[in-house]
Amino acid sequence: MNSDRDLRFLRVLGPAIGLDLAADDVPKVLAKVIEHLAASAADGVRRPGAWERSWVEQAFGDFSDKVEPDPEVRWHVRPRC
Repeated sequence: MNSDRDLRFLRVLGPAIGLDLAADDVPKVLAKVIEHLAASAADGVRRPGAWERSWVEQAFGDFSDKVEPDPEVRWHVRPRC
């Protein structure tokens, strides 16, 4: 990560998740943005039909051989044991 430049771009995502760039401090905004990105990525892995799936695959490649159907939730997958 090119820290200063990348952090400035991540910071602009704050308002999309309800953060006020003027009132909230930068570390808080960045932590919440990264938390939101991580949760969205997890949804993209966990739910094959999720909108997040395509960008997770673009960022990390095909991981379909590393997951299997989740017997407890029919529209989810889980990591292979």
